[in-house]
Amino acid sequence: MVWEEHLIMAHDRNLTTQGIHQSRRWESQPQDGNHIYWSVDSRHGVVQGPLDFRFLQGRKILLQLTSRQVALLTRNGELIAVFLEGGHPLSIGNQPDQVSPDCELIFLAADRSLDFTWRTDASLWIPTGKESPERIKIRGRCACQVSGPAQFFAAFLRHSSNVDEPFTLRVIDALIRSSIEQTVAKARRFPGAESAEVDVCLARLNPDDLNPILNELGLECTALEVHFATAEPESSLHTAGQLVADRDIRG
Repeated sequence: MVWEEHLIMAHDRNLTTQGIHQSRRWESQPQDGNHIYWSVDSRHGVVQGPLDFRFLQGRKILLQLTSRQVALLTRNGELIAVFLEGGHPLSIGNQPDQVSPDCELIFLAADRSLDFTWRTDASLWIPTGKESPERIKIRGRCACQVSGPAQFFAAFLRHSSNVDEPFTLRVIDALIRSSIEQTVAKARRFPGAESAEVDVCLARLNPDDLNPILNELGLECTALEVHFATAEPESSLHTAGQLVADRDIRG
């Protein structure tokens, strides 16, 4: 997975983590006088924060991010900078060379997988010969990762007044199923929503079919399995880059 080039405000990768690890509880422990060492525990969620700088004016944060951890610097709902792996000294204040106290930090644990499991309460709209698509119940699973931090922010966090991971995950779940609907709709109009052709089409879907849509949202699908809710086939989980024999989902 290739990361896009983003604006990085600090490049000091020689900082070492010398303090407590921070995550959802946002407790801080000043060290070395006016400095606060800050790091993120990915186990506490893919989306964490925000860290409000208004309470840190006049202080200096030594931010330490490990592999595939990302910090998004925002102000008034706009993305200002993206910090990738390494150490980043951030001085909080109103001087030209400081970070404004009006800013916030949102953390993304892009090293974690976003896993969705669909049971009988999940559904898709399938195109048929009728005027409107037909709704079917599905079961299956899907795994994704954050691949583009800036796109992910624009799609899911920019217009949120508060970072709410459960809500964000529900939105992502709905968008993944919408991506499946769009992909299936490109295949053909089926004789019926619950026809065998639909189940075969769903079973042959793999991550590469969804990624042209999901990549625009800063996501990458890494595993996918979809079936009728009533079907009980053997597992057909497809992973990224895997080819399905004789697959012809687009007709």
